[in-house]
Amino acid sequence: MVISFLAFISTLILSLSNNFIENDLFSVEMSFSLVEETKKKDVYEINFIIVNKVSNPLYYVASYEKSSSNSQSTNSIKNIDNNKDVGSSMSEGDQSAPAPLFTSAYQESFGVAKVDSEPARTSSSNKVITNESKLTNKKKSISPDLNFILQNDFFKLNLKNSKNGKFFSDVNQNPMRPNFIKSKEEFQLGIKFNNLTEKEVNIYKDMSTYNPIICQIPVDGLVKKTILETNKKNGVNPNDFFLTFSKNKINISKLSLELDMTFHKTIDEAVDKFLELQKVLKESL
Repeated sequence: MVISFLAFISTLILSLSNNFIENDLFSVEMSFSLVEETKKKDVYEINFIIVNKVSNPLYYVASYEKSSSNSQSTNSIKNIDNNKDVGSSMSEGDQSAPAPLFTSAYQESFGVAKVDSEPARTSSSNKVITNESKLTNKKKSISPDLNFILQNDFFKLNLKNSKNGKFFSDVNQNPMRPNFIKSKEEFQLGIKFNNLTEKEVNIYKDMSTYNPIICQIPVDGLVKKTILETNKKNGVNPNDFFLTFSKNKINISKLSLELDMTFHKTIDEAVDKFLELQKVLKESL
């Protein structure tokens, strides 16, 4: 009896830990609720709450990553459109797919307008910072074979041995563009926020549009709402999702490294650390 009770407690703790990660500076918590139920599908609203554990904003550097033009990423800016948000994305490796037939009553009523509707603000002013503002006057012709994706996520949503489902990570800006969860495949998606500042790290002269950008976690934290649509009988169980911190992917010659992201209490510290790392990597080549 005692062993069974301890096993139950251990299972409960493990379940909770899947939905919560933290470091010394901030924590990330995921919660979900069933908002629509039909005979064939369930629709969940999944919330991500980031709590800043220190008394000032946290800053980190987000870089653009090159990818093939065949990529189905919706935050590709191969042809930059000021009306599109670089923070939205499809899962990596997704092939072309037909437009989703999403006619949820939750989407058609109050849900979309309230999901991720509050943009990030800088701590030093009341100016609204959105991904759209970063793209103003930044149209630039580039190779048609390349897309550039801003990797400003600092944690990822994961699922092993998936079942079919659709995850809408940007229901405010792109409510009809899901990330497709495929059966029996691992699913990993960086969760992105509208948390860009106007500060860039000027390391490219010929590609200034794609200089790294400083992002922030405000003192009052961040909140994002997303939607999961899944088959009622054998679809994705939200309890099976788990969170991990994102890594910085660095390519050196033929090697690919994944380094822990660093977060700083000032913009200057974030820039200096980034440039220091670039110098070390350059000297190691």
